[in-house]
Parts: sequence; structure tokens; C-alpha cells
Amino acid sequence: QDTHQQFFESRGQRVPRFPDTSNTRYQSHCAAAAELITRLDLYVEYLAWIRDSKERPGFTNLEQNVFEGLQDVPTQVELAVLTLYAETISHPYMRVVRGPGTEQVNMLELGPPHSKVKAHIQRIIEDPNLLLNQGGYESGSMDEKPWHTPEAVKAVLKLSPSLPHLKPVLVAFFKGALTTWERFTSEFEEGGLIHSTTAEERDRAWMPPTNDVNEGALGAFRSYIRKKPNTTMLQYNALAKFKFNHTAAFVHQEFNSDDYAFVCKLAREMDASHLGKKQDADLIAFRDRQMAERRAKLQSKAQKQAEKEAMLASVVLVKNVEEVTVDMTVKALDNQLELYRK
Repeated sequence: QDTHQQFFESRGQRVPRFPDTSNTRYQSHCAAAAELITRLDLYVEYLAWIRDSKERPGFTNLEQNVFEGLQDVPTQVELAVLTLYAETISHPYMRVVRGPGTEQVNMLELGPPHSKVKAHIQRIIEDPNLLLNQGGYESGSMDEKPWHTPEAVKAVLKLSPSLPHLKPVLVAFFKGALTTWERFTSEFEEGGLIHSTTAEERDRAWMPPTNDVNEGALGAFRSYIRKKPNTTMLQYNALAKFKFNHTAAFVHQEFNSDDYAFVCKLAREMDASHLGKKQDADLIAFRDRQMAERRAKLQSKAQKQAEKEAMLASVVLVKNVEEVTVDMTVKALDNQLELYRK
């Protein structure tokens, strides 16, 4: 990443860190596609620069594949389609569920936005020129707001004359996306589980539209455990809940001496029960069962393979076409094929 940014800055390009495609982060591959397509020539130059700056100039296999892929028309088409999909659907949708002022958005109330997503995808399928010819966010973007990365859209449109299959691939991609959106949002459809609930029920079952809270909690745990590696999960969860629920302020305001005595008694009982050790023992017992089942499966598979090998060893190899007769069964032919494979 450092070399990447230093190179691009030396070429007058202030670029962010390259999207983290090594993790399964939402939109990361579309973001990488937009970055590559926007500065395509510079990325080809960058790879050549990497190749020639080594003590022994040359590409690794991975570098060679990327270098050739960036100059490969089908790959460029894929990058262009991912870029256009992100600008048309992904970024506008994320503005609804993750943008400013969405902290109190209830995931169960996202039926109308989902319908809007699917309707816009259908419009693009029917008329891809909304994106490819006009290129304006007014007709292309789902929410009719400016593109998230206008230079990426501009780069795609500039490159499009050299991409003869861009339109059919774009339509095929959007058709696949529509199928997936319909599957993932079926509960929001009329008659679906979520649609059939009342507004009061949806409010009582409020859910955040993204998993950001869980991801943030995991990050906080990883940071904490690096500093205090001996902390058990039970201890960390207790501390996290204590801080998140503002328990200290509640205790100072509401507790009397009986409450303090009760909490101390309960804490001693929990400590004496060794919940952490029991949890660890349950986990190990589960892994032991899992390991035993897998070993049994492997043993069974090995036994079947040995039986098959023994059976094939008794089969006489057919070497002439004339020996293949109408009386030979499919099984016998499969055995011959297996022998020839070996």
C-alpha cells in the first residue's frame, strides 16, 4: 500500500488506500473495480514499474496475471460493469441504510427502498442506454443524486467504444442482480413475513439495517484482547455491557445497601460456578465430537476407496475396439474408463 500511494503521488495522483478486497467487505470489489478503471493506464504503468525496479526484473505469476488482465478487453468489461452497478445501485442503496441520519432506520421498514432498487434495476435491463449513452446520474442513479465517483463513470464511458460486449454483459449482470435482490427481499414483498406485520410489531422488533454495530464490537474486542490477553470472554462481555448500558450511573443513582449486598452475593456465586471453564469444556467437547465424526468419515471414505481399488485390480483391461461389445454394461465401461484414467 505504501509503495502504491508513493508511486501515484509521484504521478500527480492523490489516491486513497486501495480497497480491501482481501476481506469480504460489502462493495470492496466494486470499489476496487472503480479504482482500476479510473486509472487504468497508470495501473499498467505501475505494474511495469514494479517489474523493472526489482533486483532481478520480472513478474511473479500473480503480477503477470494482473498486468495482462488489466489490458484484456473481457476483464475491462467486467471492471466497467462492476463500476456501473456500484454507482447505479450499491452507493445509492447504502446512502439509504448507512448514510447520515440513518442511525434510527429500522431494517424492517426497508420494503419501499427495496422495491425501488428492483424497479430501477429492471429499467436498466430494459434500457441500458440510461447508463451507457447518457451517462447522467439523473437517469442512471437509483436516487437521482450525483455519482459517488463521477470520474469512474466518466472513465467507463470513455473506454466503452473499445468494449464491444459492454451492453449485453451489463444487462446480464443486472438480470442476475435482480434475481438475487428478489430472493433476498422476498419477506418484504406483499404477503411476505415482514410485510404482513403491523407498524407496531415492526417497531417492537426494531433491527439495524447494517451489521456495523457487530463489526465495531468485534474490532473493539480485538483491540482490548491485544492489551489484556488473559481476559475471558465472559469478563469482556460483562465490561462491554457495563459501559454500553451506562450501568455505573444507574447504580450511583438507584442502588441502596441491600442492592449492593445482593450484587456482591450474585457475583461471588457466579465466580464460584466457574462459568468460563464450563464454557471452555463445552467447546472442547464439541470439537472432540466434531473431530471423531470427521475421522469416521475419512476412515469410511478410505475404506470405500480401498474396496474400489481392489475391485479395479480384478478387472481385465480392454485394449481393442473389437472387445467392446453390446453386452458390456455401463458399469463395466465406467470401470474401463477408470483404469485408463490411471
